[in-house]
Amino acid sequence: MIDPLPPELSRFFTSASPQTLSVRGPPGAGKTTFALELLHHFPGYSACISTRVPRPSVIRDHPWLTTSGKGGIDVIEMLRFHGGTPSEFLKVGTLRDALQARASDLIDLSSILELPKPLEAGFAAHPESPKLVAIDSWEAWVENLLGPTPFAVDLPTTRWELERSLLDRFRDAGAHLVLVVEREDRAQLDYVTDGSIALTVSEVDGRAERWIAFQKLRGTRLDEISYPFTLDGGRFDCIRPAAFHAPLSATPDEPDPGPKMPGLWPGSSALATRFGRLPAPGSTLIESDTETPVRLLGRLIVPIVVSALRTGGRAIVRPPSHFAVSELLAALGSSRPDGERDGSLRILSSEPLESPSSRGDATVMRMAGDGIVDVRQTVDALDASGFFRSTPSTPSAHSVLVVFLEPSLDLSAAAAELDSFLSLAAIARRSGGRVATVISARTNSALIEPIRSRSALHFTVRTRRGQFFLAGVRPWTPNFALSLPRGERAMTAPFELTPIV
Repeated sequence: MIDPLPPELSRFFTSASPQTLSVRGPPGAGKTTFALELLHHFPGYSACISTRVPRPSVIRDHPWLTTSGKGGIDVIEMLRFHGGTPSEFLKVGTLRDALQARASDLIDLSSILELPKPLEAGFAAHPESPKLVAIDSWEAWVENLLGPTPFAVDLPTTRWELERSLLDRFRDAGAHLVLVVEREDRAQLDYVTDGSIALTVSEVDGRAERWIAFQKLRGTRLDEISYPFTLDGGRFDCIRPAAFHAPLSATPDEPDPGPKMPGLWPGSSALATRFGRLPAPGSTLIESDTETPVRLLGRLIVPIVVSALRTGGRAIVRPPSHFAVSELLAALGSSRPDGERDGSLRILSSEPLESPSSRGDATVMRMAGDGIVDVRQTVDALDASGFFRSTPSTPSAHSVLVVFLEPSLDLSAAAAELDSFLSLAAIARRSGGRVATVISARTNSALIEPIRSRSALHFTVRTRRGQFFLAGVRPWTPNFALSLPRGERAMTAPFELTPIV
């Protein structure tokens, strides 16, 4: 699920008292975009003080700042190299005199610090409104105040006092404050702010991965301590966890917009947009780590099966042994083919069966006896029955063979099972059927290497910190966050893919 911001931050900034939040991370992590997104969604007056980048550049890179639904965000430029001087921020005297007086406890430094005049005007124009100010960056703000004095280098305690006094000045004005911090390591500032957030960007298998982590949010309940996020489209979007652990209900699929196009429609516009249609004939490998729940894999594969059946094709599914046939049928739900296609779906199950049985429009066949998988017998039976030869010869008909490889099998048993299914796919192709073979295998499977080399389409699914990521190996793609759709799409789309950029 995609949300602009983590829900914890909405709760954090609804506090009656002003809150201060520091945001740190390496260059390119998305600190500025994150701060601007906070301002955009804040329910009150909001302003950004830019201390490194000229205002026209900020507006050019983020044009939505001046057109937000609440009337825009004030972007205030405070750049020393554009003529700004420390005296612009002081009511009396010079900063050097003020710091010397402060050292002698003769004056309260916060009482002489003056906020930028455009900001004070904005506060005055919204006296009853909550206020949020983002300073990007905090280091530049403080350096502009200190100027070319020895205090920043020789007297770090003076800088510390100045920072605390600046925070007090904003608290006195009743404004929430977001400080974009250029240092990646923690500093004294993190101990006096009410909240601290770290943004990270790393490379995983040559792909970007971004996370936002809460180091502290005083007085705020944390549902999660970290979230992945994306900067796709120049906006900050947080990616919420999606639970695939509950039993599968009827899985929605999306209709094929181009039934005459080559390849099998995967039942998902998200998958088709990122990877194209499934090769038919040809094989697709869905490689997953051991942490990925099998129900998530079912969410990917069930729409593919439905798509083949809708074209008038046939489907054979070998589910994992711990995946109940009844749950697979429930996942197919009302999207299964109607009675006129009775028998077009075969489920090869390890569940106890005296003989092949029909359940609705599916024929369930027993595949195991005495604990030893006997796939060849099943393949021979399907070949003899002419299962694929009876496929309607319509131009758009595609069939699919889905195999969940069991990681618990020993190498020889697993190899025999895979060879048998590939033989079945070859039989289907010789029978004139356009058959897509879909193989789901764990990364630790003993057969993963030969399957990788022969797969025309190959993508990986992995789980990290409770989040799910999908990435293409063939074709190569960036990381995508895999989540359940919300709203109207929850009834029509099986899943969503959000690029991590």
